[in-house]
Amino acid sequence: MALNSRLVRCVLGGLLGTALCAVVAVPSAVASRGQSFASATGDVFLANPNQELVFNAFAGKTAGSLGSVTYANFDAGLSYSASVTSAVVDPAEHLACFTYVIPPGNFVSGIEVTWKVVDGGTPGTNGDTAGYVFGTPGSYGVPSSSRACADLGVTNYAITGGNLVVH
Repeated sequence: MALNSRLVRCVLGGLLGTALCAVVAVPSAVASRGQSFASATGDVFLANPNQELVFNAFAGKTAGSLGSVTYANFDAGLSYSASVTSAVVDPAEHLACFTYVIPPGNFVSGIEVTWKVVDGGTPGTNGDTAGYVFGTPGSYGVPSSSRACADLGVTNYAITGGNLVVH
């Protein structure tokens, strides 16, 4: 896959100074289609537990949903990257929901996760919210509309750094 743009984010963590690096790529196919996509992007640090969420989620009328997520829970020693399988992005409400399945290779593989993010302005520590629900695939209703996204009950985590944008 050719890359149109990329964001490289490295976070030093652990006592040994190991690095977690995430590359979030926007497929060039998105740019080459000439279609308009609503999008949500972000790199936020969350508290209790200590987490980082880096994401791009795109919702388009003819191309469906695209995007990627890199997540780390530093307290649990968990990190992964996944492809977004469903996204609802509502720029007018500054709201997005995106879903993915945790890939093989760790102790929570196969779990479906839906994040709900709200863009409350810049910086992200001044009004943005981020929270998620999870379960086995199909165990809860993945939002398919802006209203369903808004109604999705999540536990929000305090954003301690970074920013997210819904546009």
